[in-house]
Amino acid sequence: MKKAIITFSGFVLLLLLIFSAYSAVKEDKKELVNPGDPVYTYFYRTKNDADCILIKQGGASILIDTGEKVDAQGIITFLKEQNIETINYMILTHADKDHIGGALDIIKNLKVEEVIKPYYSNKSEEMDLIESEILKREIRTSHQLHMRKFSAGEISIFVYPPLEKRYSDDNNYSLATLVTHKNVKMLFPGDAKYKRLNELLEIKWGDDIALLKIPYHGRQVENSKLFIETINPEFAVVTAADADESILQACDETGAQIFYTLKQDVGFISDGKTLNIMEG
Repeated sequence: MKKAIITFSGFVLLLLLIFSAYSAVKEDKKELVNPGDPVYTYFYRTKNDADCILIKQGGASILIDTGEKVDAQGIITFLKEQNIETINYMILTHADKDHIGGALDIIKNLKVEEVIKPYYSNKSEEMDLIESEILKREIRTSHQLHMRKFSAGEISIFVYPPLEKRYSDDNNYSLATLVTHKNVKMLFPGDAKYKRLNELLEIKWGDDIALLKIPYHGRQVENSKLFIETINPEFAVVTAADADESILQACDETGAQIFYTLKQDVGFISDGKTLNIMEG
């Protein structure tokens, strides 16, 4: 009987802790933005084929990937120009240098509250340095093994991890991130290749995704055309100077307006109802 009472008390305490954590998240959500603030999505102009995407609303910010090492100082300057003092979530989709190269310098120069990564069993010197700095600065970190939903301001973020623990191609470790601002949805699948795209094709995405970051810098794999046709986006962004013919064909057939990020920023603005390209 005594054991049962202790167990029940522990359960109640756990519920209280969960409720407190939930309440804290809700309070943060209120403080970060003014209701109705627009959501801005920027693809940073990397020097080579690389990913760095900032999503922000008021004081809430999410950074998906960090370009290469050569991009780091430019990204830091860009973030400061955008009045980013704190990155609430840094999502590193996978461990390739064109996605994590700027992370170490960004972490050293800006406040980062949490870093989200896929489970990755292979050794990476660059990732080891990043993880050492994360530990030194006591930054929350998570290796996503299950789908996770969280929010920053009025932005909802869904992170879909790879379904297997080991892949022969590092690109297939890519986290896929669905960002939702009211009725506007944007999908960022990292460098997902054939096997990972097959996993993502099993998800019911709906027919209302406004923006798709084209996987693998616009390079063709066997099912990339099918993936684009399934998502059927209004806008498509290639983090490179061009894309393979089948990618262009898929965008043409779906009516997706396509943009390239090499050496130029590409920006979008959402009012929660529609997504529009930013001029200039």
